[in-house]
Order: sequence, then structure tokens, then C-alpha cells
Amino acid sequence: MTDSAFKTEPDGGTRVKFLCLKARNKLQLLDGVSAVLSTGALGIAVWTILGRETGQYMLQMSEANTILAANHTELYRADATANTTRALAGACKGTADPRSWLSMLLQTIFLGFLLPLSTRSSFEVREVTAVYSDIEYRGATYAMASGQYDPLLALCWVFTCSVVFQAGRCWLYVNQGDKATNNKTPYFSQYRPYAGPDFWRWVEYALTAPLQIVIIASSFLVDDKSMLLLLGGLQGALMLLGYTIELQINKVCKSRCKPKEARRNRNHALKLCYLLVSAWALHAVVWYVLIERFNRQKNNLLACAFEQKMPGIVDFIVISQFMLFSLFGIAQTVQVAQVLSLKNRNSYKLVSAGQESRPPADHARWAAVAFAYGVLSVVSKTLLEYGFLVLIRIAPTTQ
Repeated sequence: MTDSAFKTEPDGGTRVKFLCLKARNKLQLLDGVSAVLSTGALGIAVWTILGRETGQYMLQMSEANTILAANHTELYRADATANTTRALAGACKGTADPRSWLSMLLQTIFLGFLLPLSTRSSFEVREVTAVYSDIEYRGATYAMASGQYDPLLALCWVFTCSVVFQAGRCWLYVNQGDKATNNKTPYFSQYRPYAGPDFWRWVEYALTAPLQIVIIASSFLVDDKSMLLLLGGLQGALMLLGYTIELQINKVCKSRCKPKEARRNRNHALKLCYLLVSAWALHAVVWYVLIERFNRQKNNLLACAFEQKMPGIVDFIVISQFMLFSLFGIAQTVQVAQVLSLKNRNSYKLVSAGQESRPPADHARWAAVAFAYGVLSVVSKTLLEYGFLVLIRIAPTTQ
């Protein structure tokens, strides 16, 4: 990005072009509009809950449990595993693997030849054997009932958190250089997105993104409680890693603000690259599991020649959320690339040794990425609710 991308505005602020966006003190308006939209979405979710029938679209959860029978017992001789395998072989002739452009794209992203996104073996129940104290055991893993949860209540939580944090940012926003507003809110921190990393934004994402992942998984009936907990927990940790990356970006910025002779060699850039690669690896794990399970569920319908196909709205939910969640990472990656390319930049000579203030370009960069995050957040949550409510009308019950 060239120096010409930064422009001084009449009010003394700066404007920066970031991912084709221009941000200039529009964050307060964005958060205000987002809070209004989230309030409307919360109202729709609550109205849907109040108007539905008892037990409608409650996801029945399960737990994997491996049952082993000793070789001298009747359960061992029953050989339910073989009987189930024979029944599957008669009903399902194999797993379909459609080669649409979308399937090929996802296979490329996730190195499909190493990590296939669909099952390529015949249907069979995997038999487990073990020997304890000279006694042979045989059995298989079965899904056991493990309660239920309500995805609509999860949606309500997502939008409740969104309303609180978005309205809070709108209320606490302080314009750059507006000294008259200092300490006007003694019980809350002022919101200055242009000043660097914003801890509370990432707290909002850590409270909402895990449940978004769980809702996405429930749209194609992932009901394993352990898997849902692991995916949600991993997504929450990924959000807090995003804040850690911003802190490291801040360290790189401060280091490069100083004259070369005043810098200390602490490998900030190397640490930043490691954190960013780790974040992308965790993102890939979460979405590989989701898309692989989605493809497997979808292809099972084709392989077993069932009349019904996966509703198109489920494709919309999964693909749109995958793209939007990935754009969060792309936005941060662009920010990292811009910061790492600032070595020997004239704009960073504006700060002399001993000064803590930053050049205008740095303030503009933080404001621009906050604007991009705000847009992506409200769009991803709104599309998720729209898609899920449509899905409920198409498939009103999971029981």
C-alpha cells in the first residue's frame, strides 16, 4: 500500500483504503446500525421461539460409546456388527462423490487428496476387538442419547451479546483528537478503535463465534456432544488468538516507529508470522471437520438412493459462513502484511525517539480493520439467522 492511500481530512482525521473500504470515523455509525439490526434479529428469534410448537427443532445430542462383549457371552455370539454391515451393504451401494465446481474448490483448499472431504469406502460398521486378562472382547461404537439443546436459544445468545457490545461501542466511541470527552464515562473504557487492539471486540467474538459454529453444525444434524463442544471451544480459542495477533501487530508497529539505533532485537515479526500461521491452521481444522461432515451427510443421501436431497439452504449456510469466517482471517492477514512491509517507510519517521504517539497512517489502519470486522460480523450473523430460520420452516423438527 502506497503513502498516497492515506489522506488527511478537514477534521484532522485520516482516511485509509483497506480491502477496498474507506474508513473515516464511520465506526460509530456502523456499530449503531449493527446494534439496531441485531436487536431486530434478536426479536425475530424470540418471536420464533414463542410461536413454535413444544419441542420443535430441538437437536437430539448423542455420545459415542464403544460396547465390548466377552467371547463367552450371548451378546458376543449375537454379532450385531456383522448383521448391521450386511444390511447397510444391501441398502447403500457406496458413497457418491459429486465433482461440482464447489466440491473441487473445497478439495483444493483442504488438500483433498490428503484430507478427503467425503467418505470413499463402502458402508460398514467398524468392529473393535480387545483382549483383557486372556479374554477376548468384540464390539462396536454406538451413539447413545445424551440430551438435547435448542439452536434457537443459541441464536438468541449470539444476538444478545451482539446488541450489548455493538451498542456499547457506539455509546463509548470517541473521535480522534477529541480531548473534551476524556473521562466522560468513568465506569467504562472509551472506545478508540484507531488507537490499537480492542480487547472487548474479541471478547464479543469469543462469546458468539463458538455458538455460531455449533448452529452451523446443527444445520446438517451434527449431534455428537463431544464434537460440538470441541469445535465450539476451538473456535473460541481462535478468537482470543486473534487478539493476541493484534497485540503482536502493535509491538511490531511500536518497534518500527523507533529509530533503527533505538530498536531492540526481539523477533516481533517472526512471532507475528508464527501466530498468524497457527490461527489459519486452527481455522482450517474447524472448517475441515465441518465441511467433511457436511459432505459426508449430503453424499449419504445420494449413495443410499433416498428420494430427498439435502436442502439448498443448508449449502447456503455452510458455504456463506465459511467464506465470511475466512474473510476475518484474510482481513487480519492483510493487516499483518501491511505492517511487515513498513520497514524503512517514510511515514514511520514522523515519530522521534521517546515519543509514544503514532503516525496518522497507523491510526487509519486500525480504524479500517475495525470497520472491516464490524461489517463482516453483522453480515455473518444476519445471514446465519436468515438461513437457519428458513431451514426450520423447511425441516421443522429433528425428532
